[in-house]
Amino acid sequence: MPTVDKSMKTKRIAALQCTTLFGGLTDEALTDIAQRAVELHLQKGEMLFLSGEPAKGLFVVVSGKIRAFQQNEDGREQVIILNRFAGKRALSTGGKTWIGLETARQFLDDGVRVAITGTNPQTWKQRYLDLTANSNSRI
Repeated sequence: MPTVDKSMKTKRIAALQCTTLFGGLTDEALTDIAQRAVELHLQKGEMLFLSGEPAKGLFVVVSGKIRAFQQNEDGREQVIILNRFAGKRALSTGGKTWIGLETARQFLDDGVRVAITGTNPQTWKQRYLDLTANSNSRI
């Protein structure tokens, strides 16, 4: 088994602990899995695997996003939604503060429909413009 330096193993264990599948394992089990794990760094648009290929392992996404899709009979891509928040709704109170705005932005990026509350119509309008400027946001 290849040797993994301590900081790399620590990062891998931290990533595994954040998952539902591995989060409840013992330190010993996590250490064993981290030792065996192989890191992949993909560029935007690069394929991780293709439909129908034999399984090469289990993937844990540490950072970035994955878009899963398949082609229909007409050759058009059909996106498969993997996000646990997709189709959900959230209420963000404190939309005029940085943290409220950033929370709303993160939810929007994850496919959540967001309602933001506020008392100042001018601030509200600006926050709406800020949030919808560079996305397909649903507010």
